[in-house]
Amino acid sequence: MKLKIFTIKFSNSENGFDDSAIQDFQAEREIIEVTEHFFVHERTPYLTVLLSYRDISADEKRKPITKRRSDPRADLDEEEKITYDALRSWRAAKAKQEGIPPYVIANNKQLAKMIKLRADNKTALLKVDGFGEAKTEQYGTEILEMLKAQTDSEKDTSQAAPTDTESSKP
Repeated sequence: MKLKIFTIKFSNSENGFDDSAIQDFQAEREIIEVTEHFFVHERTPYLTVLLSYRDISADEKRKPITKRRSDPRADLDEEEKITYDALRSWRAAKAKQEGIPPYVIANNKQLAKMIKLRADNKTALLKVDGFGEAKTEQYGTEILEMLKAQTDSEKDTSQAAPTDTESSKP
């Protein structure tokens, strides 16, 4: 068994960590175990990944795993996209206020899932993968307020303007 350590700096342009070096590395090796450690150095997030692996023979080689990032907005309708954008703006402001990266509060996929679930209470937020009790307790009330405000706004705009059915009197 061999070990390899990768330390990856957070990429603001990708809004995440570029793990292409890890993907390339694992293409020709069998990964036995993965250990991750997240840390912040000089206000920049880093991810350190320790891989336990073994080299594989030429006849065992496989194609590299291609990581396909899906856009969480793709599954949302137009009204949900407005809510999604509002949640992302709130998350960015909250993260800046707390001095943490936005994805620590919730990643884009989690925000989209909250909207799709039409979460209206903290129990519903717990159904979102990776959004546990601690995050629900810390951010749940504000997220639910944002979701409710957007839902109320959607209801207001979706109601047709009343039409005047009375005929004018002479």
